Amino acid sequence: MAINPAVLTKQIDNLWSGLAEQSEGDERALMRACSLTLVVLADAEENAAEVSEALAELMQTHPSRAIVVRVSAGDSDRLEADVRAHCWMPMGRRQQICSEQIEIETSEASLAELPSVLLAMIVPDLPAILWCRSERAASSAVFRELRELAPRVIMDIERFRRPAEALSRLAQHVSEDAITDLSWTRLTRWREMVAQAFENPVCRCRIGNFREIVFCYQASGDEGIPVSVFLMAGWLVNALGWKWTGASVSVGDGRVLRLSHGGAEARVRFRCVGDGGAGSRLARLEMGTEGEEAVRITLEREEDHLEIQVEAVNSKPIGMRVWFPPSQDGPLLSEELRILEKDPIFESSLNTAAKMACCLGP
Repeated sequence: MAINPAVLTKQIDNLWSGLAEQSEGDERALMRACSLTLVVLADAEENAAEVSEALAELMQTHPSRAIVVRVSAGDSDRLEADVRAHCWMPMGRRQQICSEQIEIETSEASLAELPSVLLAMIVPDLPAILWCRSERAASSAVFRELRELAPRVIMDIERFRRPAEALSRLAQHVSEDAITDLSWTRLTRWREMVAQAFENPVCRCRIGNFREIVFCYQASGDEGIPVSVFLMAGWLVNALGWKWTGASVSVGDGRVLRLSHGGAEARVRFRCVGDGGAGSRLARLEMGTEGEEAVRITLEREEDHLEIQVEAVNSKPIGMRVWFPPSQDGPLLSEELRILEKDPIFESSLNTAAKMACCLGP
């Protein structure tokens, strides 16, 4: 069943007319707010509450017209829509702030009709953002058209069934659009702390002598190396100036990539250190130099904090603990929505990460 954008627009107008009538004479006045259009692509079997909770939290900092598209498997011609409102009241005020949410249900077979519907629903003269959590949509032929609707695309491929394949596809498109991934956003504190460790003069003056990085990660079953670990490895390898050789080997309980730096071999090791429980994640990072003036930097993730340790020969160890913010989608999206342009550091890290994932295989 096709969606008529004109009918859907009428439903939105009726929604606001009804809310306005209900608030007449009420001390809790209603204000309609919209700063952008946020298109969310999610697979139908995904927990709908996760998206709803993220949007409800996001509305308080980025009120928007949210268009949530749930994609089901199969070749039916399903394409249906409904409209509702999200309202919240700022602390200390008696005015409700409301934004609209459009719910669209479609099948894989009807995805080709989706771009024209979304184009009619995007609010003119305001930014449009695409948040893709749907593996079906991301791997479809129509995904390029969907990306073209929004100048900013936020992926979340770590939740996909085949994240390594999605990582490779993302690397192919990253030069075309302003794309990022929430796995990268989840690494912000890790990257900040590594950068801070190298502000230490002992580490900074030996930066050219580092030859090995060990990434310890948690994963369930046969999930493989998490996307976030590949992205962190890509960023750090690029920052150290290591050169890609494409060589890999299995060693003991892990996998090793062989790179080069200054004519010498450099190594990146990946080791699984247990079940990730609620999800795969980077658990520990170790990197160091060798010789008489050896230095070792260690970062380890605990439940709600990150432990950092810097050890050097003939020096007192330096340690610190920093709070590790929770990885809920709402705060992560809020952070990403402040950035509307391309991120060259993410692009280069992604390209290197995709090479690593391809080299190591499943």
